[in-house]
Amino acid sequence: MQIKWSRTYTLLLVMILVLFIGLFYFLYENWMNSERDALKETKQTLSQQQEFIDIANKTDRSMGAWVIDSEILREKLPTSANIDQMVLLIESLGSSSNINVKTINRITNDQELNQAYFPTDISFLEYQLELEAASLVIFDDFLENLNKSERIIELTEIHYTDEENFVSGSITIRIFYNDSVLIN
Repeated sequence: MQIKWSRTYTLLLVMILVLFIGLFYFLYENWMNSERDALKETKQTLSQQQEFIDIANKTDRSMGAWVIDSEILREKLPTSANIDQMVLLIESLGSSSNINVKTINRITNDQELNQAYFPTDISFLEYQLELEAASLVIFDDFLENLNKSERIIELTEIHYTDEENFVSGSITIRIFYNDSVLIN
């Protein structure tokens, strides 16, 4: 027995095969795209988690390192006004810079900063210092040394008169502290 295919059947068979191949390709691509997207999302999540692990490893420090950092912070921003330390600092800077600190006057009582560029809960005291120096260079050296001190001090005003061999002036400074933080 012989089966004879006509051209119509052959064409119909080819069209059905092309239709099945097209349907298979369409379904395969849709499934693969969703799988590719899921794989890309998983890779991103893994890279983010690896970054977090790397950051955690970098900040994994010993207790001694944290204690040292807290001591440095306590020197720069004490937990109380420590006026005696501020006065000793100014007097030692004055004697090392060969400048005469005539007076230290407190301008304000404890105040909290309300300005947006200062952190909240930071308090400050303002002082006016009357100074005398043999030259403007010595006066400037005192200001530089004051600026280089460990404690955070803001110089808000400078007034001086420069005569031939004598400089007198006044400066207004702010000393900062944060009594709401206790470091044990």
